[in-house]
Amino acid sequence: MLMVLQNLLHALSPFIKGDKNSETDKAIFCPYHNDYHTRGGEAAFPLVFWGQLMGADHVVEKGLAIADWLVRRQKPDGGWEESPGTWKGTTVFQLMALSAVLDTCGSDLSSDRKTLYGSAVANAARWVRPNINFRRTTTNYVASAAAGLALANKLLPEKGWDKWARCLARMAAGRINKDGLIEGEGVGKRVLKKLYFKSKGIDIGYGLEMTLSALALYLLFVDDDRVFSAFRQALQSHVLFLYPDGSLDDSIGSRGYKWTIYGSKTTHGSQMALAFGAVHDPQFGQALRLTTDCLRKYARNGLLPDGPHIDPKGSVSCLYPTITRATNLAFALRYFPRAEASHGLGPKEAAQWVRKFATLNSLIVRRIPWKATVSGYHYRARYPRITGWEDFHVPGGGALTQLFHDEWGLIQAATQLDYQQVELLHIPKVEGHLVSFTPRIVLQSASGVASNVYSSNTKIIYRECHDGIIVTASGNFFSPGPGCKRVNSYFNTTYTFSGNSVNKEYVINLAHPVLSMAIIEPIVVQDGTELDLSPGGLSLLKDGKRMICQFCTPSDHWSVFDRSAISCPLPSLMGMCVQCKWDRPYPGQYEVGVNIVIE
Repeated sequence: MLMVLQNLLHALSPFIKGDKNSETDKAIFCPYHNDYHTRGGEAAFPLVFWGQLMGADHVVEKGLAIADWLVRRQKPDGGWEESPGTWKGTTVFQLMALSAVLDTCGSDLSSDRKTLYGSAVANAARWVRPNINFRRTTTNYVASAAAGLALANKLLPEKGWDKWARCLARMAAGRINKDGLIEGEGVGKRVLKKLYFKSKGIDIGYGLEMTLSALALYLLFVDDDRVFSAFRQALQSHVLFLYPDGSLDDSIGSRGYKWTIYGSKTTHGSQMALAFGAVHDPQFGQALRLTTDCLRKYARNGLLPDGPHIDPKGSVSCLYPTITRATNLAFALRYFPRAEASHGLGPKEAAQWVRKFATLNSLIVRRIPWKATVSGYHYRARYPRITGWEDFHVPGGGALTQLFHDEWGLIQAATQLDYQQVELLHIPKVEGHLVSFTPRIVLQSASGVASNVYSSNTKIIYRECHDGIIVTASGNFFSPGPGCKRVNSYFNTTYTFSGNSVNKEYVINLAHPVLSMAIIEPIVVQDGTELDLSPGGLSLLKDGKRMICQFCTPSDHWSVFDRSAISCPLPSLMGMCVQCKWDRPYPGQYEVGVNIVIE
């Protein structure tokens, strides 16, 4: 963790701009947004921590200068506005960071700065109580407020903030469901302005990297067996979504539109949660090492991009992920120093296993060397925008939303079904239509599009045998949109994980004529991969290994076979979209096989 933190901070240093006569003196400038993000002020803590650890006074001073700027940006009510924007919920993160600066510097601070920072912390803590609750924010903010108040209470115990911290932490822990997953990432429903129904949206990235990381920090300062028990159950569930390379699967998260493969774009990161877990249970030490190595692998010149593919033009992406991950690593190192000494690798992983999450209607499948997510999750998240409410459909319908091979790496990964700027600040704007990376079946009729990935009645079953794991998903096709209208036609998809191959068998029962029907199989193409457009499929060569994606139905069973290059900015991926398509197919049953093999 130390080396990764050092690299991130070194990369951020050139972006510390401003002059003594400017309001932005010593703030971090984000060239992507041409602005100074308020959350950039959180970098004060990792800089101060690193500078003290290395005995580098000039680095400490850099951090304190950023903290000075952050205090100047605080509003009279104690909150901070996210910039660009007016959302103040991120105040909880500034409260955490500024409290950590005070806690780390201690008596080394000048009396003026100690008074200045202490006053800012107190004002922010007072802002939290009336503004952070489930009517105003999502679960991760509630947990982060608990962490910020718990740390602030260490500095000023006479304020009694630990009581409100305990209340908030238990509110957040109360959203951990029977599967150990955290609900509440999405907007709830209001009825008659008085009744409020909390969101049930589940997001793996925000659950692990924000809510659990914040609860870990809270538990360090507040003795709370109830929260600790819930935390441990949730951590055990969330680590199942970590893949062998340390990446995090958030393909079916209710905020999965911000998935970067290594985590969620604006979250702190998993290291706080895993470090705390490793202190109490060595099995989490392996997950801590893998996720930290993943950050190191994804960083380009020390900065974290939006995903695996790097723009050849070398343009700098938003600095948000680099700032938040640096802050998280510093918290993990400062407050859980024993974690890195934990060498426990946990029990040896079984050759094959399946974990079904009933509240997600989804499976995690592990058959070495494969790991995959099969999604039946039907959730339509709503998020406010300047232009009105925006809907985000989580891909379901039995889609294979992530497919990974231990030696090859990422093969398939779900992206937004209909790419849109759900959050204007963090989602790159794209002109025109983007093809989703989500594998799917699509029906096009005069009344619009219907697909398995919008299905709200998907049933998923599985069975294990000595040859592998077989998963079957079935349901009706549905159209997108508020109505999510059901189509009488239905699908049955069977996946067989065995040896070095994954076999997909699609059965489509078409009840009515449609304009077209297509089975779409996007494949992630990593840098340095050679392509071979073989008949009826695709062949890729990388590092001496070959991957083949082959349609296994005679070519005369479809009217069009197509391959085209596709891309997505978040997560940043490049790929090839392979599909077979029927123009004006007759009603009846259609069967198509797809084999993915690593040689």
